[in-house]
Order: sequence, then C-alpha cells, then structure tokens
Amino acid sequence: MIKKIVIWFVGITLVLLALLSYIGYRSFNTEAFKNHIVRSVQQATGRTFTVKGAYKLVWNPLPTITLENVSLSNVENSPNAEMFKADKIQIEIEWASLLKSPSRIKSVLLVKPEIFIERISRSSTNLKFPTLFAAQDALISDTLLGTPHAKPLIDSIRIE
Repeated sequence: MIKKIVIWFVGITLVLLALLSYIGYRSFNTEAFKNHIVRSVQQATGRTFTVKGAYKLVWNPLPTITLENVSLSNVENSPNAEMFKADKIQIEIEWASLLKSPSRIKSVLLVKPEIFIERISRSSTNLKFPTLFAAQDALISDTLLGTPHAKPLIDSIRIE
C-alpha cells in the first residue's frame, strides 16, 4: 500500500513539474528580456544599443542568448555613427550562476565585430563612458555599505 502511495506521489510530482516547466517556458516574454538587455547596455554605456536582427534565447544545454546585427552608437563628434557593431553576439551562461552572484559567463562569441576607436580631439577619445564609471562608483559604494555586487566572470571570448 505504501509503495503505491509513493509511486503515485512521485508520478504526480513529475507531472506537475513538467506542467510548471512548460507554463514557465511558454509564458517567458523574450521580447521583454531583449528590451531589458538593450536598456541595461544603454544605461551602462550612456549610448544607444540597437539589435536590428533576430534575438534568440535557448535553454539547453546552457542558457544562451543570441543577438544578431547589433550596434553601439558613437560619440556625437565622431565621423562614424557606430563605435561597435557585430553580425552576431552569442553569450552562454552557466546554469548555477543564474541563482548566485557573480554571474559566470561560459563564453562570448563575436561574429564579424568592428570596433572604431577614435581620437576626437587632443584630450578626448570615443572610449569615454561616463555612466559606466558612475555605475562602477555606485558598485563600490554599495560594496562599502555591505551589499556587495560582483562583476560577471567570463571564461572565454571568441571572435570569428
């Protein structure tokens, strides 16, 4: 009798887990997640980040974000409108890092990246990101206040 109860309990638990996984997968809003990535990059750099191509989020074997035809705008006085562009950026994240900090990025793949580093004037380049450094200053003050935030760890970066 107890054996039947255990078998039923395990079976019902597995069915419920499968159902919850399916509902979670179907209800995940990938467009909202893409917009979150775009906003995060724009807040960190103070520049416009654009994804003109496809966006994919794959969960197996590792959570992988793929952005196609991406660009990061340049400073105002630059002859080039874009500081960075790539045909594709693919980021693989380790499962365990989704639940803890720091985030561990297994790999970053950049396909046909172009980076334009320019000297705008004698004392200025397009490598200045004031909001990025402000975010780092806030990070340091948060750490001093007892709420440490770690930078993500990246295992490898590949360029094709």
